[in-house]
Amino acid sequence: MADIIVSRGGVLVNIENLSIDGQGRLEIDIMALLMTCVVVISEGVAKLRELREHGEYKNIDALGECQRDAEGRGGRALKEWNIERVMLYITIFILVGIQTFLIFWITNPFKKLSLKETLEVSSDFVVILGVFFTIITIVLAKKSLESGVYQLEEMRKQRFHSQEPELFLEPKSFEVNYQNQNIIFHAPWKSNDLEFDEKNAVRLVISNIGKGVAKNIKIKLFFEDDYFNRIMQIDYVEVFDMKMIEMENETMLFQYKHGDKRKGVSMKSYYVEEKQRIFHHYVRPENNFEVLLDRYMFEILNMHLFLNAANFLDAGNIFDAKFKLELTYRDSFDNEYSKEIDVIFPISSVGAQLIDFPYGMDVEFQLQTYDKTSHKKYYKNS
Repeated sequence: MADIIVSRGGVLVNIENLSIDGQGRLEIDIMALLMTCVVVISEGVAKLRELREHGEYKNIDALGECQRDAEGRGGRALKEWNIERVMLYITIFILVGIQTFLIFWITNPFKKLSLKETLEVSSDFVVILGVFFTIITIVLAKKSLESGVYQLEEMRKQRFHSQEPELFLEPKSFEVNYQNQNIIFHAPWKSNDLEFDEKNAVRLVISNIGKGVAKNIKIKLFFEDDYFNRIMQIDYVEVFDMKMIEMENETMLFQYKHGDKRKGVSMKSYYVEEKQRIFHHYVRPENNFEVLLDRYMFEILNMHLFLNAANFLDAGNIFDAKFKLELTYRDSFDNEYSKEIDVIFPISSVGAQLIDFPYGMDVEFQLQTYDKTSHKKYYKNS
């Protein structure tokens, strides 16, 4: 069990029921936590902070790294109440002071005042007192207005959150048989007795795990810029004859050999900056829809998986097959959400077996996702 530095009330302590397993997973025994808390993970360190009954905490970050936790506008209602109480105490103190001064002034044995003079002095104090009360009223009204605006903003956010959608790419397990290293592959992926290949495209399942309808869903699938150069580096024996070609318009073209001996081998091309674009009208809460993976992206991922399997024992020179998925969608209030997902295909096992061809590899792998922080745009007229 790894020691994790945990922040609680400004004091650093070790929490034994937080552990990281061999796969980098953080395990928390929620039954052992007797408080409402939040866990912040940054640069391999997990920090746990207890949440107060009144208040909010915000994470202050820079360059994607959590720098510190700070109390934001936490306990706003409590603060407003403290301000009003202080103002009330000041008012009472001044009133008592004025009353004492008036009594001393009127009853002063060393200074005899006529009734007219006493009334004039009293009227002056009444005017001063009126101005003072006016200032106090304005200050309290301003604080009350700020508190009301804050409460309305919180109610507005709660209304948004109650109808906020959240799209999630479902994980899935696959297996594939690569039959012979000399054959440039038609290698279908298998999952739950279903086969997927260039003709029967892989189906990516996107679910709405939020509370509201997601509409006007725009999806982009693409590879990172340096992805193709990295694949070429692990194709040691040039099984796929990969190459990068710069076109006249300065766009880069990735070429690779694909097919099999029975049907013929040909060179195929894929633009490095190519993005598969998909549009979906809407998806309700607790529902999902399917996105078909482009056949060229499937072929490139298939080649990468084969190269990883062939070099499985040389783990230092392989990297997970992956691509990017960008989601943009709107909720019922027309607020916009966008998120970027890394879709990763790590290999869990590689087995060698005798099949129809002289030698083959049976590979098991999974579709996993890493969701980056969602970006939300709230509109004032919502």
